Amino acid sequence: MKCLLITPPLVQSNSPYPATAYLTGFLRHRGDDAHQIDMSIELLCQIFSRTTLETIIAELESRTSCSELALDFLQQKDAYLRAVDPVIRFLQNRDPSLAYRIVSTDFLPQGNRFRVIEEIESSYEGGFESLFGLLGVADKAAFLASLFVDDLLDLIADSIDPDFGLARYAEKLGMALVDFSTMINRLEQAPTMIDLMIDAMSTAKMAQFSPELVLITVPFPGAFYGALRVGKMIKSINPSTKIALGGGYISTELRELSEPRIFDYCDYLMLDDGHTPIDSMIKHISNPDQPLLRTFLLENGAVAYKSDSSLVDLPFKQWPNPTFEDLPNHLYFGLTEMANPMHRLWSSYRWNKLMLAHGCYWHKCRFCDTSLDYVAKFHPGEASRIVDIMEQTIAETGQSGFHFVDEAAPPAMLGKLAEELNRRKLGVTWWGNIRFEKIFTPSLTTLLAESGCISVTGGLEGVTPRMLTVLDKGITLPDAIRSLAAFADSGIMVHSYLMYGIPGQTAQDIVDACEIVRQLFEIGVLHSAYWHRFSATEHSPIGMNPEKFGIELQRVESSFVRNDVPFVELDPKTDFDSLGHGLKASLYNFMYGLAFDKPIRKWFSIPVPKTTIRKDYVEQILGE
Repeated sequence: MKCLLITPPLVQSNSPYPATAYLTGFLRHRGDDAHQIDMSIELLCQIFSRTTLETIIAELESRTSCSELALDFLQQKDAYLRAVDPVIRFLQNRDPSLAYRIVSTDFLPQGNRFRVIEEIESSYEGGFESLFGLLGVADKAAFLASLFVDDLLDLIADSIDPDFGLARYAEKLGMALVDFSTMINRLEQAPTMIDLMIDAMSTAKMAQFSPELVLITVPFPGAFYGALRVGKMIKSINPSTKIALGGGYISTELRELSEPRIFDYCDYLMLDDGHTPIDSMIKHISNPDQPLLRTFLLENGAVAYKSDSSLVDLPFKQWPNPTFEDLPNHLYFGLTEMANPMHRLWSSYRWNKLMLAHGCYWHKCRFCDTSLDYVAKFHPGEASRIVDIMEQTIAETGQSGFHFVDEAAPPAMLGKLAEELNRRKLGVTWWGNIRFEKIFTPSLTTLLAESGCISVTGGLEGVTPRMLTVLDKGITLPDAIRSLAAFADSGIMVHSYLMYGIPGQTAQDIVDACEIVRQLFEIGVLHSAYWHRFSATEHSPIGMNPEKFGIELQRVESSFVRNDVPFVELDPKTDFDSLGHGLKASLYNFMYGLAFDKPIRKWFSIPVPKTTIRKDYVEQILGE
C-alpha cells in the first residue's frame, strides 16, 4: 500500500519525533511504499521566515489599531526582516559565523523577552556576560537568537493566532475536550494565517505523494488540532484516502471514545503500539472481514471498537529497524530556553530519538499510567541490536547524538550498551531517563560516561522519604542521593522531575523537599530540575483508587477526552497554589547557582514550618 506517515503541527523544533521513523521502518519491512514527513518543522520554518513576516507586517499595518506588542514590532520591522532568515539558519547550524554579529552588534531587534537579561544582570554574580565565558560566543548567540524567536512567537500569539505556540497548536482545546463540538467549531471557523499554511502544505503533500493511506501520529495535546486540520484537508482533496490517527494522546485520552463526529476527519483511531493494529488495518482495508486490533472506526453511524484476541503485538525485539530517511534533517533548529547546561538539552540540540526497551521495568509508581501498555508491558532490547540501529541512524542523519526516550532505561541494559559502544569504538553522545537506584555505582556511571553518556534524567517526585513511600517509587532517598553523586562525579549531568500537590502532602513535606533540593544543587550532584503539579489520571493507581489516597474525583461526563481527572482532597493539608510559586522561584535560582544561603521559609508567601532537614543532610549521606 502507498502510505504517508505524518508528524503534524506542532511538536518540538529541534528533533524529529520518532513515531514515524519506527512505523516507516515497519511498513517498508512489510513491503509497503511508505514515506514520512514532518509537517511540524516545515511549518515552523515557513512561519519564522522573511516571507511570512512581510505578510504579518502587511496585516498589522492594515488594521486601525494594534496592541502595544504589535506596535513595538512594527517600529523595528526592518530589523526583524533583516534578521529572521539568518537567525533561523544560525539556529539550524547552517550559518555559524553569524554568532559574532549577533553578540557584538545591535543586529537583533529586542522585544519583551530580552528583559530576562536585566534579571540575570541584577541577580547573577558577574552579570550576564559571565554565563558564557571568554569563548562562549556561539552559546551566547544561541541564547540571544532564542529570545528573538520567542519575541516573534509572542507577536504571533498576540496579534495573529492566539492558539499558536512553538511546540503546540491549540493545546488547550486538546487538553480539556470533554465535548468535541469545541474542536469542530475551531476547525470550521474562518481559517487563521497559520491554518491557511497548514491547508496549503497538506494540499502540496497530497499532490507530491498521492497516498492511499495516511497515518498521523498525535503524541501530545498540542498536535491534535493540527492532525485534525490535516485530516480535514486530505478528505476534501480525496475522500477515498484512508486516514488513521494514533500516538500517545490518542492512546491515553481517547480510550473510551463514543463521539462519532471525529470520523469526519479520519477513518481509524488506534491505541497503543501501532505495528499489529496497522498491519491488521491495511488487511482490513482490502478485506473488511479481516479482524482489527485496538482500533476505533465508524459502523452504521456509531463508534465501534474492534480488538480481536487472535491478534498479538509484535514483541519489541522483533520490531524492524526505524528509519529516519525522508526527514528534513537540515531544517531542525534548537532554542536555548535558559542558560543552564543541563536544562537546554531538551530544546537546544538535534537528537536521534530511540528506545532501549518497551515499557517500564518498575511500573508501580502510584501517579503514573501503570495500567496502560506503554508503561506496563516491559520488554528490553538487545544491546548489540540497539548499537546496530545507532550506526544505521548515524549513516542516515549524519548526527551522532542520541536521546533514549524510555520510561526508565534498565540499568543492566545500559551497562551492556556502554560496553558494546566502547567495543565498537563508536564515538556517540547520548542521554536518557533512568531511575535513581543504588545499582548506579561509580564504576557503572564511569562506564556509561566513557561510552558517551552526558546526562540522565529521573524522578525524585515528592523528594522526602515519606513521599517516596507514598508514591511507591521503589527507591530510598539515601540510595538516590548516592546515585546522583555517582553520575555527577563521572561528569554526567543530572536532571530530576519533582512533584508537589500530591494527596496527603503537607507544608512540612514541601519545605523539607525544597531544602533537600537546595542541598543537592549546592553540593553539585543535581544540575537541573522541574517542579510539576500533581494531577490524577484515570489510568494511575491513585486515579483508580482515589479513596485510598484521601481524594474524591470530580469526573465530568465526556464523550471524548478522558484522562486527567479533577479532584479534591477530603482532608486538605496545605495551600499548594501558594507554595508552588515558592518552589519554582527557589528552583530557578538554584539552577543558576544562586541564593543557596537564603532561608527556605523566605521563598514562600504564606507561613510555613521550619525545615526538619539538617543543613548537612546530603553531605552526611555521601560521607557514610
